[in-house]
Parts: sequence; C-alpha cells; structure tokens
Amino acid sequence: LPHNKYSVLVYARNSLGISLPSEMSGIFSTAEEVPSAPPVNVNATENERIGELIVNWEFPPCTQRNGIIVNYTLTYVVLTTGSSTTITTTTNVTSVTLTDLPVLQDYKIQVAASTSVGTGPFSDFITASTSIASVPNEPRN
Repeated sequence: LPHNKYSVLVYARNSLGISLPSEMSGIFSTAEEVPSAPPVNVNATENERIGELIVNWEFPPCTQRNGIIVNYTLTYVVLTTGSSTTITTTTNVTSVTLTDLPVLQDYKIQVAASTSVGTGPFSDFITASTSIASVPNEPRN
C-alpha cells in the first residue's frame, strides 16, 4: 500500500516443514501516491451573507488517502451560465466559503484531495443555491 511503513520476517519452507523466522528487517516505507478516493460528505449551505455558500467536506477514507493530504481543489459551476471556477486551498482545511456569488443561482460543486504527488478524483457533484433572503453584507467604501 502507498505511504505505509513495513518490516519483514522471512521463513524458509520445504517438504519437511517451515523454519524459524529470520531476524526482523529494518523498517522501510512506500512512496506516496495520489488519493484513490475523493473527499466524503461534501455539503454546502447558504451563509447568512448574501451571495455566500459555505462548503464543507471530510478527508477521503484513511486507507485511500495514499499519503498526507496537502490541499484540496474545489470546482463550482453556475448552472444557468455554465461558467466554472476552480479554487485550490493552500492547506488541508476542510471548509471554504464561496463569496461574491450571484444570487438566485444554482451551483454544482465538487472537491478533490491532493498529496504531494498530485490530485485524486473529484467527489460527485452536489448542488446548492443562493437566495436573497440573507443578512446584507456590510457597506463598503
């Protein structure tokens, strides 16, 4: 398996039976690979502020991370226009707030995890919507 530590014992075998084990080898590690599964439990909720969605997810399953998760890539598509935007986090945070989104729109959102080797598969798309029933954003100069 990728990104695991191992040590080895060796046995000899012949028609008379199995020997005692050899001495334990030193510990060796296998290299990281890209995650083999996407993040799980991806969800999005509308924030209190107009035009904001909070997207949350959890790490890919432990046995399918294949290394240390260093960041995530999130892609969202505005369904009415088809325009898409991609965001890559700079750390392994599991939440992003999408801001300055047009209101009264539906969005398709998906997330992928990355190790130092590369990016794994994207999650299935989820859908979320922005409305105008929100607390207004603070005034800006």
